[in-house]
Amino acid sequence: MPISLVAGLGNPGSNYAESRHNIGFMVLDHLIKRFSLIWKRGFQGEYCTLDVPTLSNQSIEAVGEASPLSPPKANPKFRKVFFLKPFTFMNLSGNSVQELSYYYKIPPESIMAVHDDLDFPFGRVKLKFGGSSAGHNGIRSISASLGEDYYRLRIGVGGVNRALLKGYTAEYVLAPFTQKEKKQLNEYILFISETVEEVLHNDITVAMQIINQHNAPFPIAE
Repeated sequence: MPISLVAGLGNPGSNYAESRHNIGFMVLDHLIKRFSLIWKRGFQGEYCTLDVPTLSNQSIEAVGEASPLSPPKANPKFRKVFFLKPFTFMNLSGNSVQELSYYYKIPPESIMAVHDDLDFPFGRVKLKFGGSSAGHNGIRSISASLGEDYYRLRIGVGGVNRALLKGYTAEYVLAPFTQKEKKQLNEYILFISETVEEVLHNDITVAMQIINQHNAPFPIAE
């Protein structure tokens, strides 16, 4: 079943805009700008829609290559994909995702959350289906609202020993990226955005295999 809702997780407000925890917002803002879309207020956040060619016998392209969502020329049929940024603050992300998905009758298995992940270093991206929240409060909230059977695009922001962050996890994810990471951040967001396009354009199982074959697309900033 193709993805019909992409929820980028983060916190609203200028105080959080450049934090590691807001990488999901950053990716969706990049996609909206790329496709000249306009955010609308609703569903306890901001959302918009994109018409995507329906899946057919399309060639599979490697992550990072251009044009996954360029409309084909010969009378294509399109499906609607929703982009959503919950403004409920991270811990209540599930309220916003649930409201939009219920209204448009989108099942959990057609939802993908884009979120920061401390278990992976900066530069690593992984697509997974289901499972625990791994301590991420936004994912925990969505799972409490919809169950665990949805996709998660895990965006590495870690690279530090989690044991050393005990008691300081919130401070770390709410802090901005380091200066060295910021030099790579635009390229990283572009890579993640193209990864989202890969998911929307291709069979989800095939897209997952392609995405997860890539370890770190960039040298890890030190």
